[in-house]
Amino acid sequence: RKNSNLSNQASWMAHMPGTMGSVGFPLKLSACILIFLILENFCVTCDNHWCYDQASCGPNTWGPIGSCNGSQQSPININTRTVIFDSPPRPIHFFHYEDLNIATILENTGYQFKIKFRPKARIFSDGFPAFYFLYQAHFHWGTENSDGAEHTIDGKRYAMEMHLVHTKNNMSIEDASKESDGLVVLSFLIKKTKGNNQVSGWNTLAKFLKDIPEKGNTKNLNGE
Repeated sequence: RKNSNLSNQASWMAHMPGTMGSVGFPLKLSACILIFLILENFCVTCDNHWCYDQASCGPNTWGPIGSCNGSQQSPININTRTVIFDSPPRPIHFFHYEDLNIATILENTGYQFKIKFRPKARIFSDGFPAFYFLYQAHFHWGTENSDGAEHTIDGKRYAMEMHLVHTKNNMSIEDASKESDGLVVLSFLIKKTKGNNQVSGWNTLAKFLKDIPEKGNTKNLNGE
């Protein structure tokens, strides 16, 4: 499903507790953040049927689907003993993430839900060739009894993973995927803790999901 050749990417890991207002609601997190500066195509969407949890279409069957048989194929386990650290980590500067009006559409893709944004919020860091504009966010999660983050760290899987996908100079996702440095993806690994129901942002998001129960359903957010 994904062509993420991780041998040609720069990775940075840090623990960053704090508040981030980025998708129309505040996300209060204390999570490990992975930042992938993708130097290969990030995402190849295939027409073939694939899934995560069935033997007939799970990850072990993805090899023949597009470019899905690499030695470092996403999803991956990140081994902290061999990962390349950006030391000291260079700060990433966020612009206009506090704007509550940038979230436009919530969509059920059949495998996950994603949020689309107006081209305003952007990031920049030393070493970036340009500004990278927030294009969309999507989430990977499991069930009450199983964690659902896409990637793992030293074999540990978190309850949920959020990807913020950015394109260079506000390019289309199709054009950015063709560029060697066209995409930057921020990955938030989110740990389930007691008291999460007190965070209004997650409650708002859960409420919205009731409006898109079927694949292809969408909801206009209008900055909500």
